[in-house]
Amino acid sequence: MKKQTVSLLVLLLAASGFFFSCGNTVNKNAYALEFDSIQVNETVHLFGDTAKPACNLILNVAYASQSSDVRLKDSLNTFFLSACFGDKYMAMTPEEAVKKYTEKYVGDYRNDLEPMYKKDEEDKQDEQSIGAWYSYYKGIESHVQLCNTLILTYRIDYNEYTGGAHGIYMSTFLNLDLKTLSPIHLGDLFEGDYKEALTDLLWKQLMADNNVSTRQELEDMATPPPVTWSLSRISTWTQRESPSIIMYMKLPHT
Repeated sequence: MKKQTVSLLVLLLAASGFFFSCGNTVNKNAYALEFDSIQVNETVHLFGDTAKPACNLILNVAYASQSSDVRLKDSLNTFFLSACFGDKYMAMTPEEAVKKYTEKYVGDYRNDLEPMYKKDEEDKQDEQSIGAWYSYYKGIESHVQLCNTLILTYRIDYNEYTGGAHGIYMSTFLNLDLKTLSPIHLGDLFEGDYKEALTDLLWKQLMADNNVSTRQELEDMATPPPVTWSLSRISTWTQRESPSIIMYMKLPHT
């Protein structure tokens, strides 16, 4: 195994682990911030026929609903919506973003799959043999995990199934400096050539937390099988593509 190979869980700890020493704490006195959430549970069948496969979208999106600082509230929601749905939703209100995202997900599902499903129906005798591959699912759930006068940590849990052999499960963490309204990066926390030493420390802590003695045992615990990245590759990815988002692979609780 390559020395710097890490599961995505390591990146979570590298960039945000120290924020959790206070637990899942929300200090509602910080800027008089209040948070609410918008829920969606939308199921749509191909061709509008309940006998055919469907997509199911479940959203539970947290957003800043009130603050003594309107600029802060609006800035937080811009970050939240971008992290949940992508940059093209960041200028919308939370309600509008959820509505537009739901419409796009459902529309894309029908537009992309209905022609293929129709062709498969014509080519195959057994409808059940093709139905399962057209049943899609996506869930996005977010919440504020930590909020005080200095730092806010926003967690997003994703799961998605698009007809393959396995679904996709991941979580991202957005860490924000409330004083500057800017994301906190690895480079803001560590100096010098820290990657190799930090990777080794994180592996050791993860193995201790999960009662295993080797990195391979830890990776074998991941569900689904772990995607492995080097810390240097992760750092490059986070800075170029989405510097505020931290990804990790879930491990079962022991």
